[in-house]
Amino acid sequence: MKALFAAFFIYTFLLRCDDDPQAELAVCPASSCSIAATVRRPVGEGCGFVFELSDGSMIAHHIVGYCGTPPISEEQLNDPYFKVTLEEGLKVTLDYTNAPADAYQQPCADKTVRITCLTKVVTESDSR
Repeated sequence: MKALFAAFFIYTFLLRCDDDPQAELAVCPASSCSIAATVRRPVGEGCGFVFELSDGSMIAHHIVGYCGTPPISEEQLNDPYFKVTLEEGLKVTLDYTNAPADAYQQPCADKTVRITCLTKVVTESDSR
């Protein structure tokens, strides 16, 4: 079990951009993220993190094949959603595509999507 977790962290570390000083904050390439959003954590049964867009709508990420137990699939290892530590109020930029029709619809979101790019917006206070 320890070996699996070690392999996961090593693999995740190798996926980061070497030339990005904020590598832990971004999923490369960051330039493809174009939609501004704020991370929200609504209270309610079945509610995870959602992203509030500038128009006030809420979107949730569709996590493919997630059951919470190993082995972790290749698709999950490459999922941008897991490469940024989410917290309430975090400003991000993202891109997404429509989720499959059979995707679980979070009760706290207006739409479920597949996030293809996710980057933390770095502020002056972050860079100090």
